[in-house]
Amino acid sequence: MKPALRTRLARRVLLPILLVAFLLAILAGSLSYWQSQEMMRGKSESMATHLLRAAGIALANSSSSHQLQRVVEALGANPEVLEVLIGRPGEGRLLAAHDPGLLGQDWSDVIETRFSAEEYQRLRREGGPMLLQGDGPLLALREIPAGVIRLVDRPSGEAWVLLSMRRDWEPGLFSTDTLYPVWWAVVVVLLYGLVSTWVVKRYVLQPVWSLERTLKAREGGDRSARTALQGWDELARLGRTLDHLLDVEDERLGLYQQIFERHDAIQWLVDPREGVLVDVNEAAARFYGFHRTEMRGMPVSKINQLSPEAVREAMARVQRGEQKVLYFPHRLASGEIREVEVHSGAVDVGGREYLHSIIHDITERRELARNRRQLVEILEASPQFIAMAEAEGRLVYLNRAGRALFREWLPGVSPESKDLTVNFAEVLRLAHPPWAVRRILEEGLPTAAREGHWMGETAFRRADGGETPLQQLIVAHRDETGRVERYSTVAEDITERKRREQALRYRASHDGLTGLYNRRHTQRALERELRLAARTGHPVSVVLFDLDHFKRVNDTHGHNAGDQVLRQLAGLVTERVRDTDIVGRWGGEEFLLVLPGTDETGAGQLAEVLRAYVAEARFPIPDPVTISLGYAQAGADEGADALFKRVDQALYAAKANGRNRAQAAKAL
Repeated sequence: MKPALRTRLARRVLLPILLVAFLLAILAGSLSYWQSQEMMRGKSESMATHLLRAAGIALANSSSSHQLQRVVEALGANPEVLEVLIGRPGEGRLLAAHDPGLLGQDWSDVIETRFSAEEYQRLRREGGPMLLQGDGPLLALREIPAGVIRLVDRPSGEAWVLLSMRRDWEPGLFSTDTLYPVWWAVVVVLLYGLVSTWVVKRYVLQPVWSLERTLKAREGGDRSARTALQGWDELARLGRTLDHLLDVEDERLGLYQQIFERHDAIQWLVDPREGVLVDVNEAAARFYGFHRTEMRGMPVSKINQLSPEAVREAMARVQRGEQKVLYFPHRLASGEIREVEVHSGAVDVGGREYLHSIIHDITERRELARNRRQLVEILEASPQFIAMAEAEGRLVYLNRAGRALFREWLPGVSPESKDLTVNFAEVLRLAHPPWAVRRILEEGLPTAAREGHWMGETAFRRADGGETPLQQLIVAHRDETGRVERYSTVAEDITERKRREQALRYRASHDGLTGLYNRRHTQRALERELRLAARTGHPVSVVLFDLDHFKRVNDTHGHNAGDQVLRQLAGLVTERVRDTDIVGRWGGEEFLLVLPGTDETGAGQLAEVLRAYVAEARFPIPDPVTISLGYAQAGADEGADALFKRVDQALYAAKANGRNRAQAAKAL
C-alpha cells in the first residue's frame, strides 16, 4: 500500500476508528469506574444502614455495658469502620466505643471535637448515611429508643449510635481526580476494560451482593443466613465481621429463647396491632390452664378483663415508652379471676414490633395489702394505745389513740401525724412514772423476749402530775433466725375499771349505811389480829356496843331518823379511834371495835370516852341518844367466837345495869 494511501487510510479510517475507540475506551473506562464507585457507594451506604441496625440489635440484647463494649469493638475491627460510638446526650460518659480509650470521654465533648453545631443537627435530622464534606468519611447518626435498652448498670433512656466509615469512591463522573488518571492511563484502560469489569464484579459487586442477600435473608427470618466470604480484602473482612455479629445475635436470641422457654416466670409475646398472643411459655400455659397451642393466636381480650379499648391504650403506652408496669384482672381457663402485674416492653422480631410481657400473680399480695390496710384502719380506730418498736429502740408505729396520748410529752407527734422520729426509751422516760419504766424494762420486756408476751399493770404520767393506770400487753416478734426484732404493746386506760373494782371492793367490805366495815370484814380482821397476837404476844381487845332504845327511835321518829342517828354515831366513833383500830357495824344498831396492841385497861378507857362523847353529842332527834358497851381483852389462844361471846355478855350486863354504861367482860 502506498504511503499516501496508508496515510489517508490512517487519517480517514484508522485514525477516526482509533479516535472513536480511544474515546469509547475513555468513556467505557470512566463509566466503568463511575459505576463501580456509585455501586460501591450505594452498597456501602446500605452496609452502613445494616451496621447501624446491628448496633441497635447489640444494644437491645446486651444486658450490661461490658457486653455492649465487646460487640462495638467487634464492629470497629473492620478496617472500613473508622469509628463506632454509642452514648446519650447530656448523660456523661460514652456507653461504648470502638476504641476503649474513649470510654472515659463525655458524649458532648466527643461530638464538639468532630462536628460543628450545624453538622450535628443535620446528622440528627437525616439519621441515615450521608457525607458532610466531599472528601470526608461516610457518617450516620441514629437514635435508639429507650424501650429497647436493657443495660442493668446504666439508667434507662434513649441512646445515639454514631458510625463513621471509610469511602473509596469519588463524588462524581467528571471529577478531576477521577478523570486525570484515566487520561494518562488510556492505553491501560483499553487493555484493562474487560479485566477491570471482571475484577469489580468478582471482588466488589459479588461480595456486596452477598452482604445484601444475607441481610435481606435475616430480615426475612432466616437465622442460618451468612455471607461466607473468603479472602483478606476489606469486603471479605467486613463479611466475616457481619457473620460474627450475626453469630452473637443468634447466641443472644438463643439465650433469650431459653429464658423464655425455661424460666418459671409467666411470659408471653403479644402482637399489639392484632391484639393477639403470638407465643407463650410453659409457665404461662400452666398458670392460665390452657394448652400452648391453644393460646397462640388467642385474643388478649379473652384473658384480660378490661375493655378492649383500655387494653389497646395500655399497649400503646408501653409502645411509646410511657409505662412499663401494668395491672390487670386476668381470667383463667377455670373462670377464676386473678390480679396480675405485667412488666411489658417493645421488642423487634424480624423487623416487626411486638410486646414481650413478664407476668406476676399478685392476687395474694393485693389481698395481704388490703388486709393490712384494714388492720391499720382497725388499729387507728382502736381506743387502746397501740405501738410497735424495733428491738434497737426506734419507734416505728403509734396508733391514733397513742399519738393523742403522747402529744403532751412529744410536741412533734399529733393524732394526724404518722411520721415518727422518736426513740422508744425516750417515750418510756417521758410518758411513764419511774416505777412503771422500771417494771417495763426489768420485767415486761425480758419476760416478753423469753416467753413471747407479758401482761401487767403500768401507768401513764399526766401533765398535771397524776397517773393514769394502764393494763399493758407486750408481745415480742422474732425473725426467721429466732432473734427478737420488734416489740408490740397494747395499753388500755383502766381508770374506770379500777374505780369500779375499788367500788366493788369497798361495797364488799363496808356497810352501805354507815360507811364502816361490815360484819364479814370486821370478823376477818378480828381473826387476823388474834393470830398475830398469838405469834407476837401483843395484846388485842374488842369493844361491842349498841344504841340504847333504838327501836323506840325508829318507832317514834321513823326509820330515816334512825338511819341518820346511826350514820352520825359511826362518824363520832371513827373520830375517837386510831387509824390502826378497826370499826365495824356488826348488825342493826350493834358495832364492834377491834383494838390491836390494846389491853383491857386501854379498851375500858376508850369505851368510857366513847360513851361520854355520844351522850354529850347532839343528834337530829330531840330524845337523848346513849350507848351501852362491853369490852374484853383476848386471852391466850382464845378464838374469835369465844371472845365475842364474852364481850356480848358484858354488853347485856351493861344494859341490865341501867344502860349508858361500859362493862368489862368476865375474865377467863
